[in-house]
Amino acid sequence: MRRRELIAGSLLMGAGTATKVAAASERVSRGEEIKTVPDVSGLKLAPLSEATVCLGYHTAGDGGGGIFTWSPDSNSEPDFGLIFASELSSTGRWLRILDGELNPRWFGAYADGLHNDTEAVARCLGRCSQTTLAGIWTAVEFPSGTYLLDGAVSATLNRVRVVGNFAVLKQAKANCPILEIEGAEWTISGFRFEWSELQGSNNTKSIAIAIGGGGGWGFRIESCHFNGGYRGVSSYLSGFFNNPLIWAASIVDCRFRNFTGAAIFIQPRKTNAGQLSLTLQDIGIYHYRAPAVEPHIRIWDCEVFLSQLDIEGFSFEDISLEQCYGSILSVHIEHKKALLPEAKEVCVLRASRCSLFCQGWTIQGSLTSSGSDQSSFRIINAYESDIIVAHIIDKSFGFVGAWDRISLGGKNSSYNLLSPLPLRTNQKNMSGYRVEATFENNFHDAAPTLLLDPADDEFEVPRASKVHVVFSKELTRNKRLVLPRPGSCSGATCKIVRTETSNGLGMIVIRGSGRDEWKIESAGSWLELIWLHDARAWLRVAGGS
Repeated sequence: MRRRELIAGSLLMGAGTATKVAAASERVSRGEEIKTVPDVSGLKLAPLSEATVCLGYHTAGDGGGGIFTWSPDSNSEPDFGLIFASELSSTGRWLRILDGELNPRWFGAYADGLHNDTEAVARCLGRCSQTTLAGIWTAVEFPSGTYLLDGAVSATLNRVRVVGNFAVLKQAKANCPILEIEGAEWTISGFRFEWSELQGSNNTKSIAIAIGGGGGWGFRIESCHFNGGYRGVSSYLSGFFNNPLIWAASIVDCRFRNFTGAAIFIQPRKTNAGQLSLTLQDIGIYHYRAPAVEPHIRIWDCEVFLSQLDIEGFSFEDISLEQCYGSILSVHIEHKKALLPEAKEVCVLRASRCSLFCQGWTIQGSLTSSGSDQSSFRIINAYESDIIVAHIIDKSFGFVGAWDRISLGGKNSSYNLLSPLPLRTNQKNMSGYRVEATFENNFHDAAPTLLLDPADDEFEVPRASKVHVVFSKELTRNKRLVLPRPGSCSGATCKIVRTETSNGLGMIVIRGSGRDEWKIESAGSWLELIWLHDARAWLRVAGGS
């Protein structure tokens, strides 16, 4: 084979062959003969020379070709990508000269969306699998294209980086995962995961990336798009104690669309506290089908850092955390196509036995309840949890039907309020929410909590629950009532009642067994309700424009 023919052949072999061609060209310059075959099947009968050029895997120019050298002493198992056998000798193997990252086209992938690439992708990922973390990092690079699968691809990845280059992994089989991953310290980036048909709520195995065994240690999923399955990223629940160890793991810059279950569902293996951690950052979840049957995000037993979440669509729970601690920052929730045929409970965050810092939330959209009974909507519904809340904004939220609107609720929980509760951006009053001051919940504030319920004329203040600042109602155009922070509580209950007079001036009436222990004072543009037992403890907020 002449140098000119070799260069022409390199154009057919595709990118990443420059080093191979340079080495082969050097051999040609020394007078050595380089054989060529149109595809890898030609290696079976190719003369056992020092080197042979394959112009493709199936056909010339399909990207699966390369340069192979004959190793007479090798008896490695053929993997139909890097190692091939010859029919001319019972010993020896053709070995691919590696130049660049591993490539599924080397193992026979078509990436045309028509041929079944399941085995080729499995062979490629299997070739880079390591049973321990002793080895160096390995990289696999998928050329762009659509890789059609007819079954799950299982791989053990330890220190492996898989790059998609906008490649599509499409699962043609219903109720089947796309990838099943075990191992540690692996990265997957730049893919689109989808099914040939949208998967229903009964297709519970339709998971884009199913993580099992020890597969959750130090993983990173980045810049991927997921569409149309049951779950996006999920710990594979083959058994509770077989769930993965989630440690120093992260999902970043990913988009999830049209999942009937959770976009992210993580239930790690129980182990020593403080070793489980998960970061979700810049996550978009867009669910425009029927209400999801699971929360959009469901996490157990982790230290969590959730930030820059954009959730549109509808689920009865947007985020559900159990036995987690950490922060949830910069969240946008927009409920769409939310029609409830019967009374339901809806909440943005459900937290059980958690310690969380929640800041910078914007909630908008609309909810419609057509049932005869009252539905409930809670922004946060906590059980035995400690929650710090700051800057939660209710922006043009619409409720149709019978609704009980609760901003902070639950049971046996403690709330620390760093800013007023849900404010509307287009008004200077609250939007009809109340706090759930019963069930042993405690509220502590660094700034008073402002609430408005235009449908009710009175509001109970359970002092035994030590609700610090729970209610504010507009009395005139530029004056508001602010409940200050009471000191020691005697268990008495006061009712704050608003009545309107003909001249438009507001009037406050205090009722209850402890009514003589409060006094009302006017201070310019606001009114203050002061707890007499601890006058130093009350807080006040500017009210009115």
